[in-house]
Amino acid sequence: MAIRKIIALLGCIISAACLVNGGELSPRELAKIPPEIIIKPSGDLAKGTKPHQGIASIAVSADGGRVFVVWYGGSWGENANNYLMMSVSLDGGKTFGGVDVVVRSPHCGKVRCFDPALWRDPDGRIHLFWAQSGRVQFDGEGGVWTSVCEDPKNDPFKWSTPRRLAHGVMMNSPTVLKDGTWLYPIGIFYDNRSISSTPELMPGAHCYASSDGGKTLVWRGGFLPYNNEYPEHKFIELKDGRIWALARRNSRFAITKLERGELKILHGADAGICQSYSKDGGRTWSKPEISPISAPSTRFCITRLKSGNLLFVTNPTENLSWLEGKAAEKPLMKAYRNKLAAYISKDDGKTWLGGLEIEDRSGVSYPDASQSDDGSIFVCYDYARTTKQEVYCAKITEEDILSAKLVNPDSKLKILVNKGEVEFKKPGN
Repeated sequence: MAIRKIIALLGCIISAACLVNGGELSPRELAKIPPEIIIKPSGDLAKGTKPHQGIASIAVSADGGRVFVVWYGGSWGENANNYLMMSVSLDGGKTFGGVDVVVRSPHCGKVRCFDPALWRDPDGRIHLFWAQSGRVQFDGEGGVWTSVCEDPKNDPFKWSTPRRLAHGVMMNSPTVLKDGTWLYPIGIFYDNRSISSTPELMPGAHCYASSDGGKTLVWRGGFLPYNNEYPEHKFIELKDGRIWALARRNSRFAITKLERGELKILHGADAGICQSYSKDGGRTWSKPEISPISAPSTRFCITRLKSGNLLFVTNPTENLSWLEGKAAEKPLMKAYRNKLAAYISKDDGKTWLGGLEIEDRSGVSYPDASQSDDGSIFVCYDYARTTKQEVYCAKITEEDILSAKLVNPDSKLKILVNKGEVEFKKPGN
């Protein structure tokens, strides 16, 4: 078991067992207090951070004129000093300035804000989601929060009062079903069954639903992916009415190495993607199985485009048999967070076409995508999050992906969103 996981589980037990002496709230309770949303921050808050920042998400306004990118950092790693940073392009993703919005707990240092997700809803509003946890990476309960920008056309943008939606962490955007229901892919990290037997706090990939445009959420069900540590799942409504859930499948060990000065992460044979299906809108799920899609243990991006086709962005592996819907003949022995490629499926994920290389470097991860009404696809990701602290985006089209090269004159790769500037050091260093 990874040391980080053991530390997190110990933190869960400690947080659940007691309150701080003297009647003060525990870090877990402090994490339930709304954070600050700082518009147009100044000083160091207006800059990216090092030696760590990444885990980005993106949403573009319907007209394509405003591109919102959010990520987190604010410390030397993943801990209670983390906060969110957002940069907004006002020229359709051509250029980005500094940090335009900061989301930070008033108890930063005891509570971390992390793992953000951006999403444009059917009415054109931009939703920002993030998680809050007390002290440790995940305190066993966490909490998904949201704030909404009602009008993404006017700068400075106004964001609603932060609101806690549910326990857990949500790293991917909701899915709107044909009947108008919004499904939220909320996960519980690790195995914390010793902490609580409440269904919503059981480990795994959970499904919450809203029938009133996100005003209220109801827990429907969920499943336990193989090697559940960070589910990071996403829901896709298939044309036959089933819900297809894809979840990150975590390796039981990880090996890192430096190659030409860049960190590469290798994963074991049990890395990849886990999948499950629901025939009743997410209430019950089929037995989890290994997806034929070959991928390293990291977040991937899958979403349905305006054309009805599916977009899939991932770190490609040497095994490409999954493009034809075939499982690999040999187990995935190692896979890198190396390069990024985009694929298109015209048959609901049975087979995949194209293969546009969005990034050719190693140390790139956590892609996310959003599409404007004119068909432009915006993809964001982080690069060398612990050594260069850079966040990028790309503007592409379906035609580019299917051609496996840029054919649209307006398409562009490697658009720099932010580079870390403010140095954070470990206490005592």
